[in-house]
Amino acid sequence: HLVEGAHTAAQHATLLDALSRRYAEVLESPLDRVRAYLVLHRPEHWATGGEPGVEAPYFTAVVLEGRPVEQRHRLLGAFTDVLVDVLG
Repeated sequence: HLVEGAHTAAQHATLLDALSRRYAEVLESPLDRVRAYLVLHRPEHWATGGEPGVEAPYFTAVVLEGRPVEQRHRLLGAFTDVLVDVLG
């Protein structure tokens, strides 16, 4: 989830590619089975810590039941690293 207009189309594309690849890598899943999407929110519809317009990207990862906790934790860390690397 990102604030609309806060990042470039190139950053969006890089995020989609990198997150898809990390998901496939960490969960040992075929890349063609991975689905990724961005949700863009208008700035006036976003608040962080109760402060309107303050950006703080976040993600939701859907993982099928049965995956080990350690693997899910690695995925969360990998996704966080991607966000930091791509969005600063």
